[in-house]
Amino acid sequence: MAAAEAKMGDYPSAITIWKQAVQSNPGRTDLRLQLANAMWATKDYEGARSGYMQVLAKDHGNAEALNGMGIVYLRDNRLKEAELHCAHPFSRIQSSFRPTITSRSL
Repeated sequence: MAAAEAKMGDYPSAITIWKQAVQSNPGRTDLRLQLANAMWATKDYEGARSGYMQVLAKDHGNAEALNGMGIVYLRDNRLKEAELHCAHPFSRIQSSFRPTITSRSL
C-alpha cells in the first residue's frame, strides 16, 4: 500500500504507512530503506540520512543504503564520505538521483 501511495506521488501518506510498518517490524531493513527513500523524495534529507544509517547498522553491505548515504553526503558536499559510501563510481551518479521505491516492501 505504501509503495502504491509513493508511486502516485503521495509521499507523505507513504511515509506514514512505512513509519507504522517499521514500528511494527523493527527488524525489516527493507521497510526502513523504503521509508528513507520516501524521506529523500520529500527532501527530508536528515530523515533519509538517519534511515540509511539504521539500515547500514543492521546490513553493512546494503548497496542501496550505501548509495543513498553517498548521495546524501554528495549533496552536502562531503566528498570523502560520499566516496566511501557509494557502491558505484561518481561518474555513474546522476544529479537527478531518486531512490527506488519498490512494490515488494508492502
